[in-house]
Amino acid sequence: MKEFIKNVYVNHPHIKFIGGCFGEQVIAETLGGKVEKMPHNPAIEKCLGRELIRPTDDFYEQDFVKKYMADNKLTKETLPKIVLQESHGDHVV
Repeated sequence: MKEFIKNVYVNHPHIKFIGGCFGEQVIAETLGGKVEKMPHNPAIEKCLGRELIRPTDDFYEQDFVKKYMADNKLTKETLPKIVLQESHGDHVV
């Protein structure tokens, strides 16, 4: 994965990265950042769970979203829910 990230970063600089949680960590580490255990915080130290993502209206105006919805005969109401699995413990410093 790190080789892929580095290749895209070096050879295709017009492509933007976005990463959440592990994605952020692996992108940062690949490009010279540092990942460490978070300082002790009982509220989030071993948090595991799921989070429902509620897209803004702007999300539905993106061309790729419109195309996906049209191709699959979906509406805002019938578009599958976006649910992320979460766990916390490390962070980018």
